[in-house]
Amino acid sequence: MRRLRDTLRPWLGSGAFYKSALGVMLPVTVQQLINNLFNMVDNLMVGSLDMEGLAMSAVSVANKPSFLFQSFLFGLAGGAGLLISQYYGAKDRRACMGIFWSEMALGLANGAIFFLLMFGLPETVMRIFVTDSRTVALGVAYLRIVSFSYLPAAVSGVCIFALRSLGQNRTSMMVSLGSMAVNAALNYLLIFGALGFPRLGVRGAAWGTLIARLFEMC
Repeated sequence: MRRLRDTLRPWLGSGAFYKSALGVMLPVTVQQLINNLFNMVDNLMVGSLDMEGLAMSAVSVANKPSFLFQSFLFGLAGGAGLLISQYYGAKDRRACMGIFWSEMALGLANGAIFFLLMFGLPETVMRIFVTDSRTVALGVAYLRIVSFSYLPAAVSGVCIFALRSLGQNRTSMMVSLGSMAVNAALNYLLIFGALGFPRLGVRGAAWGTLIARLFEMC
């Protein structure tokens, strides 16, 4: 064991290194998990609205474009984040700000394209994935509202990746946790009409997502 340990010693980091690495990895992992669960909350809560599962199917299908949106944003913000971290390390604030605002402009353009498609052509988008008219109608009602969330999601996504580039992972993780809590609470209140709130069903899930994204952006 001692010989093996001596052999591996040059390849092993110190305890401080692993502590620092975990401090970066864990918040990022938690945040990515939250992002993946964001739309799943909508799917789960609307699942009890009807026995046929039409509402759940409609929301699930309507959220499929969100995966593409997040993928584009991830690639854009991730690449720009690498550049920001390099210039931040070199103490070139001007370059950091230039990259950030370029990233923000491209992120908003991405959000605007998805907004125009989801708001202007919701039925066309739904019929790419499903043909049942009742499911399509529910999905259209959801998309008409949730389409407005793409722009604030683009802003918050760019800011969160920029914070990561500066090593502020806990801040972005807490923001994501807060928006997830807001989404879950509003979904419960607006989908089922709890505590005197209007019972909006599928549209309630969309409003919950939109308000949570606005909260996250702020």
